Amino acid sequence: MSLYRFSERKYLEDFLKGKLSFAIASSYTDVKLTVAQRDDERARTFNPDLKKHVFVINSSPIKALKEVKIKHTARDIDGDKLNYYLMSFTFVYDTRLFAEFRADACVEIINEVEFGARLDRTLKAIDWKGLLGAVKYFDPQRLGAISSNEDILFSKSDQYAWQQEFRAVAFPVSKEDLKDRRKNIDVGELTDIARFV
Repeated sequence: MSLYRFSERKYLEDFLKGKLSFAIASSYTDVKLTVAQRDDERARTFNPDLKKHVFVINSSPIKALKEVKIKHTARDIDGDKLNYYLMSFTFVYDTRLFAEFRADACVEIINEVEFGARLDRTLKAIDWKGLLGAVKYFDPQRLGAISSNEDILFSKSDQYAWQQEFRAVAFPVSKEDLKDRRKNIDVGELTDIARFV
């Protein structure tokens, strides 16, 4: 199965050379981003439909509620809000993504297994951890099963489901490595497994 990355051509030229640019998760709340890009990538919020859910405190149902928001926040080992580096792809070539991501070009990764293997080897070589996977989408009006940081990192509101996102996330060992808004990771030339569409 192919993966696609939409961006400006100059950045995708670097991508094909193997220079991957990861953005820090905390930067995705920036108002300068498009609606399709902007999201709190370190937390997931549910706003359950009160006609379908009953909230109980000390065995008594609470009936006067107008709205409930439940926020699940990813935390690191120290209890701080988890930060990490993120790079997004999609499983579909959808022309809407050009406008949604202010892109003028698209790269197709024709061998996502090899791409993942190269990224994994590179991250291990610099003593970072990485995860790759498809995003799961949820209805924010239904209570969802969030039980881990990974659930938060690989889930999004179903308003984004049309994006069919695939993610690469990277975790440095030290918090000191989380100071940059972007981290460039060189996995080596990718032209044997990726191309401009």
